[in-house]
Amino acid sequence: MPAVIGLDVGTSGVKGVLLDSTGRVASQASASYETDFPRRGWAEQDPDDWWSATCTVLRTLMGSAQGSQIDGLAISSQAPALVPLGENGRWIRPALIWMDRRATEESKTIVRSGEFGHCDPYFLAPKVLWMKFHEPELFSRVRSVVQVNGYIVFRLTGAQTMDVTHGGLTLLWDPEREDWDAIKIAQLDLPPDIWPRVVEAVEVAEGVSPEASRQTGIPSGVPVFGGAIDAVTAALATGAGMGLEAVEMTGTSSVLAMRDHLASSPPEWIRVRYFEKGVHLLLAPMVAGGGGLKWAARVFVGERTANQTDAVYAALEECARKSRPGACGVLFHPYLLGERSPIWNPFVRGSFSGLSFQSTRDDLIRSIYEGIAFALRHNLERIDPGGVLVRELWVTGGSATSRFWNQLKADITGRRVRCLPAAPGSAYGAAVLAGIGAGYWKDAQTYWQHAGEVPGEVFNPSEISGLYDEAFARYKAFCEKLIRE
Repeated sequence: MPAVIGLDVGTSGVKGVLLDSTGRVASQASASYETDFPRRGWAEQDPDDWWSATCTVLRTLMGSAQGSQIDGLAISSQAPALVPLGENGRWIRPALIWMDRRATEESKTIVRSGEFGHCDPYFLAPKVLWMKFHEPELFSRVRSVVQVNGYIVFRLTGAQTMDVTHGGLTLLWDPEREDWDAIKIAQLDLPPDIWPRVVEAVEVAEGVSPEASRQTGIPSGVPVFGGAIDAVTAALATGAGMGLEAVEMTGTSSVLAMRDHLASSPPEWIRVRYFEKGVHLLLAPMVAGGGGLKWAARVFVGERTANQTDAVYAALEECARKSRPGACGVLFHPYLLGERSPIWNPFVRGSFSGLSFQSTRDDLIRSIYEGIAFALRHNLERIDPGGVLVRELWVTGGSATSRFWNQLKADITGRRVRCLPAAPGSAYGAAVLAGIGAGYWKDAQTYWQHAGEVPGEVFNPSEISGLYDEAFARYKAFCEKLIRE
């Protein structure tokens, strides 16, 4: 049967989905890797680890394909990242991924220029400047700067590209032309010729090369489409029309996404192109989502079992359930590596407050769940303080499997939560992208009409929802105190 493949190259690993032409998920696979934190505020990954995990996932999917005709492949990924390539396409240094916060001074330089507005080490431009200023010899060897999914596209095809959805995360983008902004690049005195060709999400970048075919099992010549950032494919994976809905994607981080139908949007949210022309999303990326729970697993459960995800997270939830709503006054601010939206502060760090002699381990663990949900509410209130624009929150990714956390999010945000417990998230959305590119479906609406209603459980705010208002007020007040310090 004809089929397509979707990959998501995330912060903790690669996930893959084989989707047949009827819209059925035929198989899934995953492979993990680690992040290196060489200094405080730094976060790097080895691009070869991405490629090795990608090969593992693709070989597994092809092993289960049972003679299926593969008609295309699309890749989504964590974003943005600095992946500098040299003359032969070999990476020059480990990638600076989205959570890397070292480029604080470069961000200030960009803001002082007066031409770029808001800036943060999260974006691509300050990362590139950091390499230019601090690693000039290495930077002189850079011939191309690609993103995470762009690197995998390159390894699969030999083509160096960047998909259009990444543009808004670079600060070097012309939104009218939907291409690199030569004026901004010149203003930062960056080389004009290291920026790869821009492609649409469902545009063919190139076909799989013979060498990549040998390593992955994907037949040579299979089209590889441009792909997208993970927030775009996560939104696509939910089937949400995004009229009065927002999508929350929780992996290592959390990202809120909603369709941009506002006359003006708060500056804390980022505007990016959706995979469909003429449609844009507003994003509110936060540093800690699932990563906050992974940290809690390591601290409260122990290093030896922290990777046994099902058992560890079940144990964490059991502890959290033993504490009362509001965690007996304990608050957690999930700023474990600075924070992105809504405060955009690379220096602030996570904290517990409200501790007393009566505080228990269960209270601290529950406060971590609540603190991440308070961060969601903080962003929602910036864009929709009256609860009119976003009435429903669709959740996908790791947190979607937790009924406890979904109900907690509904209670804290005061919005209905719809979860997709069986959906593989961004990799699924990438597979749908590939299906659209391969001509299975005209567009997302056609796919979802074909696939039918998305299954999932709905969580409505319960009678305790109002109890969180006072705790949230304290959360915001303490947040302001952390920023001032």
